Amino acid sequence: MSYLKKIGALFVSSALMASMLAGCGGSSSGSSTTVSTSKSDNGSVSIDKASASKGSTVTVTVKAKDGYKLDKLTITDAKGNTVDVTDKGNGKFSFVMPEGKVTVTPTFVADNGSQTESKSYSDVKTGDWYADAVKYVSDKGLMSGTGSDKFAPSATTTRAMLMTVLARYAGEDTTGGATWYEKSMEWAKAKGVSDGTNPNANITREQLVTMMYRYAGSPATNGSLDNFSDAASVSSYAANAMQWAVANGIVNGYGSGLFGPNDPVTREQLAAILYRYAVYGGMTAVTLEENLGSFADTAQLSAYAIQAMNWAVGQGLINGSGSNLVPKAQATRAQVAAIIHRYLER
Repeated sequence: MSYLKKIGALFVSSALMASMLAGCGGSSSGSSTTVSTSKSDNGSVSIDKASASKGSTVTVTVKAKDGYKLDKLTITDAKGNTVDVTDKGNGKFSFVMPEGKVTVTPTFVADNGSQTESKSYSDVKTGDWYADAVKYVSDKGLMSGTGSDKFAPSATTTRAMLMTVLARYAGEDTTGGATWYEKSMEWAKAKGVSDGTNPNANITREQLVTMMYRYAGSPATNGSLDNFSDAASVSSYAANAMQWAVANGIVNGYGSGLFGPNDPVTREQLAAILYRYAVYGGMTAVTLEENLGSFADTAQLSAYAIQAMNWAVGQGLINGSGSNLVPKAQATRAQVAAIIHRYLER
């Protein structure tokens, strides 16, 4: 075989081999791969094609549910690399298809109106009764989210949360700790506001009173707990605070000889403690007009809390839940945020 014939045969064989390899599952610019989308409860994503070839343009349409907005749209390839996205406006985006499959992932956050972008929480929507309060305590740096863009408005209030509120209200920088509450806990311990233990436990009556007592400068005490049958259950660290609170009328018992120092704080108790603390601080206790008549569950109010709740409603510190006050419910983060907001802005 001549030299030219050998070259020709080699060329034909190479072309044939390339053709065979192209049909054996290898990718090429002409083959199509999958475009998939991640689901979200707060909006929807649609694409103009379920599969596309490398180099082709894919259009993505995003629509948020009422009360939400798109925060970002992330597109990743098969290796987890981010693909460039072009915002075409009106909820439409486009990208150039890379090699291999891609995943389209939208992230929606609550549309909080005047809230700053950095203070948006996906579980606080425009129109929620506590939205303004959450914005206030967030903007003032008094309360933060619970992670993953959540505020957790229905969660109960913990010791760490109250320590953090007090620390930030005092102007303390609470950032930079190993945990979100570490700096607050350090401040609380340094100032004698709290011993810093059990930060994630729901706050009790004696713990709330103790923090307020220490925040007030640990005034001299001359009260007595002898009239309460469960006085022995008051923790030793809280004894002075409870005596001070009783002597100054900030905290009373349940009317049945019980003090309930270890009970979780309820809405009506929070109202009563704030009211009495305000009186202790110099507010004149006055007889207010009737403010509770519009609520259907006022019969559930404890006798001791009626005046305080009347004041709290009249001052706009506490609103009802629909037509009810739900006074016995534990105070949630949203409720504490709202009360702090209204109390400081009176």
